[in-house]
Amino acid sequence: MTEVPPPPPMPPAMGVPSGPNPTAKNWMGIVALVAGIIGILGACCGLLNLLPPIAGIVFGLLGKKADAAGEANNGKLANIGFILGIVGISLSVIFTIIWSVSNGSVFYNPNA
Repeated sequence: MTEVPPPPPMPPAMGVPSGPNPTAKNWMGIVALVAGIIGILGACCGLLNLLPPIAGIVFGLLGKKADAAGEANNGKLANIGFILGIVGISLSVIFTIIWSVSNGSVFYNPNA
């Protein structure tokens, strides 16, 4: 009689990965970077453009925290967005001061 060969071995079971997803919160670092860049590019608009750099700072901090917790893997990107947010706010304040000095005070106008 002929022998029937045994069936091939089954591949290992593919289960759900354990632990947090290392890229679940990568969007925070990306948002921080984009907001920081927009904050720097719009710094010449003065204090009206404070929302993007503030968002860069907030999402940069949240992205760094998520990286430390293992929920993201782009902590450097979040750190760059955080730094760009600080630079954007600084440039906005500097441009506002320069504009105020060169065009007269924003709060006091002797001709009014």
